[in-house]
Amino acid sequence: MFRKITTRAATVLAVACLLPAAACGQSSSPGEPPSSGDPFADGEARFLAARDAVRSGDRETLETLASQTNGQPLDAYVHYWLLHNGLARPEPPSIEELNAFIDEQSGTYLAEKLRGDWLRRLARDSDWDTFLALYPKLQKPDGEMRCLEWNARLLRGDDRKVLDEVAKSWDSFTFVDSACGPVLRAAVGRGRVSEEKVWQLFRRRADTRSPSRARPILDSLAGSAAVKNYRLALRNPRRYLDRLPKKWANSRSGREVALVAVARLARTDVDAAHARFLRVSKSLDGGQRAHGWATLAHRAAQDHKASAAIWYRNAGDSALITAGQRAWRVRAALRDNHWQDAIAAIDKLPGDERVLPEWIYWRGRALKATGKTTEAEKEFNRIAAEPTFYGILAAEELGRPFDPRAAHSLSSTEAAAVAQDDIGKDDASGDSDDAAAAEGEDNGGGDGTDNGGDVSEPFPPLTPSATIVSGPSADKHPGFARALALFRLDMRLEAIREWNFALRGRDEKFRLDAAKLALSNHLYDRCITSAELANPAGAWELRYLTPYREIIAPHAAAKQIDIDWIYGIMRQESRFVIPSRSSTGAQGLMQVMPRTAKLVAKHLGIYYHPGLLRDPEMNVELGTGYMRMILDDLADDEVLAAAGYNAGPGRARRWRDTVTLEGALYAETIPFDETRDYVKHVMTNTVIYTALRTGQPQSLKARLGVVAPK
Repeated sequence: MFRKITTRAATVLAVACLLPAAACGQSSSPGEPPSSGDPFADGEARFLAARDAVRSGDRETLETLASQTNGQPLDAYVHYWLLHNGLARPEPPSIEELNAFIDEQSGTYLAEKLRGDWLRRLARDSDWDTFLALYPKLQKPDGEMRCLEWNARLLRGDDRKVLDEVAKSWDSFTFVDSACGPVLRAAVGRGRVSEEKVWQLFRRRADTRSPSRARPILDSLAGSAAVKNYRLALRNPRRYLDRLPKKWANSRSGREVALVAVARLARTDVDAAHARFLRVSKSLDGGQRAHGWATLAHRAAQDHKASAAIWYRNAGDSALITAGQRAWRVRAALRDNHWQDAIAAIDKLPGDERVLPEWIYWRGRALKATGKTTEAEKEFNRIAAEPTFYGILAAEELGRPFDPRAAHSLSSTEAAAVAQDDIGKDDASGDSDDAAAAEGEDNGGGDGTDNGGDVSEPFPPLTPSATIVSGPSADKHPGFARALALFRLDMRLEAIREWNFALRGRDEKFRLDAAKLALSNHLYDRCITSAELANPAGAWELRYLTPYREIIAPHAAAKQIDIDWIYGIMRQESRFVIPSRSSTGAQGLMQVMPRTAKLVAKHLGIYYHPGLLRDPEMNVELGTGYMRMILDDLADDEVLAAAGYNAGPGRARRWRDTVTLEGALYAETIPFDETRDYVKHVMTNTVIYTALRTGQPQSLKARLGVVAPK
């Protein structure tokens, strides 16, 4: 009756039977039909055994498991792995087999995943005709796929159009995959992209958190000797500048590597970088000097130094080649209350940057400060209906405090940002231009599930109705069924990918139904994400959940912390995911770092052991204890404390000014991208939670208050 199970598969099955009864073929509820007795009849156990077979290269077991599938949600993974494994073999699966799976799983994450695997195999085999026929069906090509498609068309003689596309996209390249090499070399070699543009790409890549990704560009421009010096400059920029190689100034690559060393040193000591830049600048050409000044100005602005304004003037407009450099020219002017300079800097931004809500708001504030009230109100009105940090502040400038029952909407720019933030998490490059916080807490991002808690919904639904679309409803969608099964197996990353993919291209009602499905399964992060994508200007009862109130409220009262602020932080930290764990090790609902937890536990007289952070109640006790310590340290200022919770209280203090600073301006000029966005989100969350709890309009500007001087 049963095929003999391999030792490895049997081991996995034994482990799987430690799962709840439903995972081992037993009835999970009264009245449910009994299992057939086949240990692999349950899809989750079969899935685990298949995954183990893939990892061990046991194709025989994988084939057997694929033959035993019976329509369980995760059975599609068994078939996917079999085809994926086949694509790595000398004789890949037939076109008919691959198309059959893709057609059967049409519109799902696994169909898209297999399509990508297939395209890579076709590229490896140089089967460009089949590649070009399949590529248009790929829903969201990444950088590698985009370059492979360009290469395929280039090899098929579509030179002019391909090189035109490469030239138009050049300034948007954030990384260079190895697959991009041939087409990029063709664009440069045929004069469609100038060598100067290539050097600018090198500069952009070198001045990020992943400067090693610039090495292939430098290698193509100057060879291995330049790459060797580049490695030395990255390893110790101060020493490199103090002991420059002989004849370093005789080549373009030598001068560019020296500028990289200046840029890397400026990240930690801008004054030391400035002193060394002055020494080398006489050997640079005008464009290189301008680039050096732009780099120094950017870092000086982040350090809130008065020299930033002068250095930006030395650089000139054309040297500002990154959005960060341009944004910090605006912030430097705002921080110094140089309103006319702020207006001028905003007006010089490229169109796609100038329409961002922060610059619309601050342009309005600058116009108002210079007496141009009518023009200022026009700016505020552009974003005042958006329930975002700057939308709420703009509405307040027009005399309208935030009221969740008022009509709200999002611009196309903001709506796209919400979609990218929620569905595009898997595509993040990790190159955000801020230093990772070395103290305090790190944003967990909600990449997980949680295991319970009740949800307080004090107000009736405010979400507008939507039209039902054809296709499976959310509760019958195979992507959600697989996601729920994966969450049960604690495979959160794959579960989130399945969930997010199922939301793509769907209407508001479907996404709201998905949010309700997530809520009924205590998947609070997926509920919030689905509702944000459905209606980012409403759906308050699904977007602003208040689970675990029975745990949080007593600690909020005992420690005299506003519960809305706690929820504002928790929503941003973990999206209410109990097992959430960040890349830096922060854990649980409050994303508490183990070393912080140990300190707080000692302060509270609690015996600490690592398992405490996995317990929701202890996580909240330690997290709120840390909040109280930070508030005490920072004069009960919620803005400073939010910054301190994310990046450490020492940094939050250093980022103050020598004069009183309004809270919104403090937040806007936080040097770390992550912490700056974090504080804005936390304070916006807090105001919305308060408005929902009290039923009264709220002022974000009043909540932000002013930050006392150093």
